[in-house]
Amino acid sequence: MTLSSGARTLWAKLPRDGGETWLSLHTHMKDAAETAKLLWKHWLPHGLKELLRNSVPDAERLLIFLAAAHDLGKAIPVFQIIRRSASPVFDRVRQHVLDCGFTTGTIVGKSSIPHALASYAILVRHGVPRELAVIPGGHHGVPPSYTDLVEKVRSPGTYKNHTGFTDAAWIGVQDELYRYALKLAGLDDLPPSRPDIAAQAILTGLVIMADWIASGNELFPLVALDAFSAGELSARSDRARTAWDVLNLPPRLELLTGEEYAAFDMYGERFEGITTPRPVQSAVLAAALEINRPGIFIIEAPMGEGKTEAALVAAEIFAAGTGHGGLYFALPTQATSDGIFRRIAAWAGKIDYSCAPRSIQLAHGKSRFNEDYQGIRLAAPNVGEDGDENLVVHAWFEGRKKNLLADFVVGTVDHLLMGALQQKHLALRHLGLAGKVVVIDECHAYDAYMNRYLHKILAWLGTYKTPVIILSATLPAGSRAKLVEAYLNKEAENGNPASWTTADAYPLITYSDGGEVKQLSPAPDERRTDIRIARPDDDRIGEILAERLSGGGCAGVVANTVGRARKIARELAQRFGEETVVLLHSRFLSSERVRKETDLRAMLGRDGSRRPEKLIAVGTQVLEQSLDVDFDILVTDICPMDLLLQRMGRLHRHERARPEKLAAAQCLVTGFAGSGFDSGAERVYGKYLLMNAEHLLPERLTLPDDISRLVQSAYAGEGLDIAGEEYRTAKEKQESRIRDKERRAEAFQIKNPCDSGTLVGWLDVSVGDGDPTGRRAEATVRDGADSVEAIVIQRRADGRLYVLPWPERFGGREIPPEVPDDELAGAVAGCTVKLPPALTAPGMIDRTIRELELQGRRLPSEWQKSGWLKDELFLTLDENFSLEILDYTLTYDPKYGLGYEKRGGS
Repeated sequence: MTLSSGARTLWAKLPRDGGETWLSLHTHMKDAAETAKLLWKHWLPHGLKELLRNSVPDAERLLIFLAAAHDLGKAIPVFQIIRRSASPVFDRVRQHVLDCGFTTGTIVGKSSIPHALASYAILVRHGVPRELAVIPGGHHGVPPSYTDLVEKVRSPGTYKNHTGFTDAAWIGVQDELYRYALKLAGLDDLPPSRPDIAAQAILTGLVIMADWIASGNELFPLVALDAFSAGELSARSDRARTAWDVLNLPPRLELLTGEEYAAFDMYGERFEGITTPRPVQSAVLAAALEINRPGIFIIEAPMGEGKTEAALVAAEIFAAGTGHGGLYFALPTQATSDGIFRRIAAWAGKIDYSCAPRSIQLAHGKSRFNEDYQGIRLAAPNVGEDGDENLVVHAWFEGRKKNLLADFVVGTVDHLLMGALQQKHLALRHLGLAGKVVVIDECHAYDAYMNRYLHKILAWLGTYKTPVIILSATLPAGSRAKLVEAYLNKEAENGNPASWTTADAYPLITYSDGGEVKQLSPAPDERRTDIRIARPDDDRIGEILAERLSGGGCAGVVANTVGRARKIARELAQRFGEETVVLLHSRFLSSERVRKETDLRAMLGRDGSRRPEKLIAVGTQVLEQSLDVDFDILVTDICPMDLLLQRMGRLHRHERARPEKLAAAQCLVTGFAGSGFDSGAERVYGKYLLMNAEHLLPERLTLPDDISRLVQSAYAGEGLDIAGEEYRTAKEKQESRIRDKERRAEAFQIKNPCDSGTLVGWLDVSVGDGDPTGRRAEATVRDGADSVEAIVIQRRADGRLYVLPWPERFGGREIPPEVPDDELAGAVAGCTVKLPPALTAPGMIDRTIRELELQGRRLPSEWQKSGWLKDELFLTLDENFSLEILDYTLTYDPKYGLGYEKRGGS
């Protein structure tokens, strides 16, 4: 198709520097179309292709057309002539446009017509259904809103003038470029297509991805401004192919077939040391092979039963059977993500048979401090026990908006929950999740607020037919039912609920095959742990541990709050010596916390070769979540029953010889205060669940036999013989608390897929992009005070600035006033710490950030040129490692982490 000189003159991209270059609109249209074609052919998982084909005819050509048409809205007078560009060549390009007969018409004042919205309007004017037009209309991350449509697109006058809809020259060139987009897709006319909501979201994500790739000047360079023979450039069919070869995105996974898996030693081939799978693992494998249409798959089994390996086996089989392209493994915290990354990487490197490098991402804010992750490089992709894995950290997938597009992603559950959050570029997040198998670990760890987000994203994943695997050792039956109903987009049944919703067998596997829900209960493992339980006063803990550890042994102490953990650790250190007590919580320097976690796993993990003769590990909830440690004796604060059992799961976790006094498993439950509980525990968990746990807690229990009975009883809310006004009040407060959390969680959520006809208005309330770090947006899917981190440094009496003395890398090193080199700046950035809740609570957080920003102005301005340090908050401690901020004094101690005191009291 030969374009007119006017169509070839319109511009799409101009240089930001002083270069005499540009890129014509029709060339960018072809670049995006060819990129979309390559994405379909080489990258898009077969499962998502099938989803699109089931929704619209000729899905591939439709995608190419939408990618070609995404920037049609640049063919309007506001973009080409009126809206000023900062590029130094804008005036020259603008004059060429005017010379071709295009005018500004009757435009008056500023325009509020973004070019993506204009793309939507041009397509609608050509008779394109809004279910399709909304896709180019949302290629900048936000689909058109209902306000846009009412106040702009459907309004006469200004809008029509600004888009050129009243001018024959502009209408003519828009018509020409519309036909050109059809031609690029190999279409004479647009087939009648009204994609469903799932297809709209996936197509939008693909158009965004194609546009981002085609907009990279390194891959698709601008051309000399004098080269107005751009028609020759657009005719070069190898421009996108050359860029694609340079980009080198990993192709789709190549997996075995179902028949091959049936005859394959899945556990022996994929994991070191599993010669005989446990009953739960064997049952998961058998069920995964039998399912025809995988959906949601919930594994409830005891701690230490190998649920992770079972989930990975099922994930591989589901990926092969559904044509999905990888894995997202979601965990509660950064620490748990770090702890499992190595295991996922070792597995991921073994499952593909294409011999192509596979991309992997560790998706959380501290991934750059994970040594295993940073050890994977594009130039040297081998990682894993056998040295034959082929993994890369692909540069294009780095960044919080693109990392979910990699083949294998390990990260916090926040990235999954944010798929339900109204946030810019949400379609790109859905594209990354929908094409994978999603595994959600430690599902019991999420509160009512987070669960609302979880149920919403499950509804969308169910619509995408994305297999989801959920793991928990302690899942209440009501929670299980809500997870399945959310995924299947079904309302809870009233009257006579299905039997699977109330099943109390244990272990238990609940799964959907198409729309049918099935269950099976594997034989329990032969291992049993009989635990004796005592409830001593807090002031006797040191005395009891001294007696029990007199012959050696390793004790775990789990506190409900950081402040209580610090207090307990100090008291125990005075009795047992500093060298015997290890403290782990969230307010250590990031690099030091990672080191402490690694050391603790090495000392108290399965191997046991570095197990000390005597050790007391004091920590917070990190000790109950995905940390493979094994204690000889456990001390724990009272907490809800499911979490209490999780903590007990770290007691006698592995088979090994133990000191004589600790040969029997013992758990000491603390945190009682008179007739109530420690105030911190009540603040974190609520009194109702603590009262249920206290009432049900026996003097002896057996794991795993008693897990399901105790958990179901604690959460059923019925049959507990607890009388009195105090209990009724606690229950009412808990129910009110849940209702409040659920209500607040709805504020920024997207709609359910079954309630959505189009993506129009999908993100009418958008959050997060005002904060480039994403801190506020990420906090939205978690309840409570926002999490704020700052880099901790020291200013000594000589006025110079230093790294704190304790980090292994660059500890005590002076930080120069000029831009630090990358190695030193990275070490400084590794000294971040989470601020205490007293400074980040509602009403305080803004004051705290303002104060830190003011103090930060005393730091060298040259640091803003470092990618590691730019825009970061700093805590600048004095020679005593203290800092006064607002009404508080902060103090950092290498043994106990960051502490705080309110000046003048408490």
